Amino acid sequence: IGGLQDRVEAQEQHQDQKSDSLSLEIGQLRKRIKELGESGNHPGRGGAPAVRNDALAMMVESELLGAMLELQDDQDRKSISLFGYKGAEGKQAPYSPHKEDTARGWTLPELDPGGSQRSRSLVPATTPRTSMDPTRTPRRKAGTLAAGGEADAPVMTIDKRCLSCSGNASTVLAGFKLACLSYAPSPVVYRDMPHSRSELIKLRMDLLAQAKEQLRCTID
Repeated sequence: IGGLQDRVEAQEQHQDQKSDSLSLEIGQLRKRIKELGESGNHPGRGGAPAVRNDALAMMVESELLGAMLELQDDQDRKSISLFGYKGAEGKQAPYSPHKEDTARGWTLPELDPGGSQRSRSLVPATTPRTSMDPTRTPRRKAGTLAAGGEADAPVMTIDKRCLSCSGNASTVLAGFKLACLSYAPSPVVYRDMPHSRSELIKLRMDLLAQAKEQLRCTID
């Protein structure tokens, strides 16, 4: 009887050890499952979330480039202007094309409210501003281009309605002769280095293409 009791106690001890070992293994498995779940919830720990994080970073960088381009373009647009010379009494100095007048700068001719007979003949009787047909106005023409009209139309043109503002076509034309309009955008500083607009636009397109490709691979 004593030997049987010893064997029963030994068997119980063995079962307790196996139970403790099994409990330890179960605890380790639970810990591993928890770590895997946490790594899946954080985008920066490998797998598909990491790919989405990289794609999102590229998209944010692309939007930053777009904002910088728009800011520089806005500054360039504000710097585009045309200035005329005025006399000391606040009136516009008379216009003279002679060489001796170049020292004091080019000036516009004085505005003639009535306009001369020749200038009145240059202005058509029915201007786009007073035309009864709304489709003939330059603004309506611009809307037609935006809706899918001519794609190769010039970006900057002279609005002919301005010729009827003063009644003197030579005044307006002389004003445009003061300078040759040429739009040259300023370089944009990106990461402490100046870049042209075309370079940054290409870089933005490359970033968007990479982000799109990574997202497509993640979905597949």
